Amino acid sequence: MNEQSNLQIKVIDSTEEFESLQSEWDELVVHTSGNVFLMHAWLSGWWRVYGDGNRLHIVTVRDSGKLVGALPLMLEKGTGGIRRLQFVGSGEVTPNHLDLIARPADEPGVMQALLEHLADIRSRWDVLELNKLLAHSNFPKSLKDFFDRRQMTTRLAPSTQCQYIALPESFDEYLKTRSYNKRRSLTRSKGKLITDYPSARFAFVRDPEELSRIMGKLIDLHQLRWRARGYPGAFATHQFRQFHYDTSSRFLKTGQLKMSYLEVDSQIIAVCYCFQIQDVVQGYLPSFDQQWAKYSPGALLKAYTIEQAIEEGAREFDFLEGEEADKIGWTTNSRSNLLCRVYASTWRGNLVREYDSMLEAVREWGVKYVPVKIRRPLWQLFLRWNATQASR
Repeated sequence: MNEQSNLQIKVIDSTEEFESLQSEWDELVVHTSGNVFLMHAWLSGWWRVYGDGNRLHIVTVRDSGKLVGALPLMLEKGTGGIRRLQFVGSGEVTPNHLDLIARPADEPGVMQALLEHLADIRSRWDVLELNKLLAHSNFPKSLKDFFDRRQMTTRLAPSTQCQYIALPESFDEYLKTRSYNKRRSLTRSKGKLITDYPSARFAFVRDPEELSRIMGKLIDLHQLRWRARGYPGAFATHQFRQFHYDTSSRFLKTGQLKMSYLEVDSQIIAVCYCFQIQDVVQGYLPSFDQQWAKYSPGALLKAYTIEQAIEEGAREFDFLEGEEADKIGWTTNSRSNLLCRVYASTWRGNLVREYDSMLEAVREWGVKYVPVKIRRPLWQLFLRWNATQASR
C-alpha cells in the first residue's frame, strides 16, 4: 500500500452484512495473524450467542475495493449507561492475541486509518477497552501514542501470559528440550497404560456425531474437575456451552478443529480441544478423568497432540493464557497480552477512569496485604456470582 492508496473505511453494523464477508475476512486472517479468535466463525458465532444488547461496530478498510484491514469491535452499553467500545468475542470465552487485521505491507496505512476513525467517533463511546491485545504487535503502542497526543487518558497494562512451543522438525527433537523427569514420566505413564489396557487408543474427532459425543465428555470432565475444587467451571453457563457446540461444528467443517481424545475400553478419559489455522495449533481447553490420574492421561494426550502437530508440519503449539505449572513444564517460551483503555472526555468516561483507578488500588492493596487463603475464597464467590449473572 503506497501513500496514494485510496483507503475507504466502512463500519459493518448488521449481522447479515458481516455474514456476507466470511470468505474475504477469513482469507485476510489466515494470511495475517492466523488466530482462531479473529476468524469469522469464532466472531459471528460469539455474536449470535452473546450479542444481544450490544451493537456491532466492525471497522473494515478497503483499498480499491479489496479488503486490506479490519478491527472487529462492538459497542456495549453497560451499567449506568457506560458505552464501552471493545472487541467482539470479549468475556468468558477468553480470546487471546487480539489485534487489528492487516498484512504487514498494508499495516501502517490501515492502522492510521483505523486510529483516525476511532478518534472521529469518540463522542459515541466513553471507554475504548481492548483486552488481550498481542503485546509484540505494533498496534497497542501506536494506539496509546495516538490518543496520548490528543490528551486523552490512555492506560496500557499487562493482561495475560501465554506459553507456546516453537515446534522442531520431529517429536524426538522436541522431547530432547524437556527435562529427564518429564521424558521419563511420559514414557512410564504410556507404558503402564498400554500394558494394563492394550485397547487404549488416541484419536481425533472426524465427524459431527463423534464431535457431539466428545464435546459432551469434555464438558462433563471439565465441570466435574473444577466443581470439585469449588469453582463453577468454564461451562457453567448455557451460553458458553451453546457457543462451543456451534462453533466447534463450524471449524470441523473447515478442517480447522483439532480435538483429540484418549479412549480406553469405550471410555473417554481425556480430551484436548484445539484449533489449527495454517501452521499454528492453539490449545484451547484440555481435561481428563481424575479417576485415571495414575496414568497421566492429560499429559499423554497432550504429548500425542503435539506429536501429531509436528508430523503435520505445524511450526507452533500455543497453550494460550494461564501460567499453570503444567503448561510451563512443556515449554519455557511465553508471550504477553495487554489491556488498553482509552477514556473519552465525557462525564461517563471520567467516572469510569476514576472507578478503574480505585479498583486497581484495591487490587494492589489486596495482593500486598490479604493472604492468599482469604483472597482465593473471595475470588471463588465472585466467579459463582458472575456465572449466575451471565446465565440469566
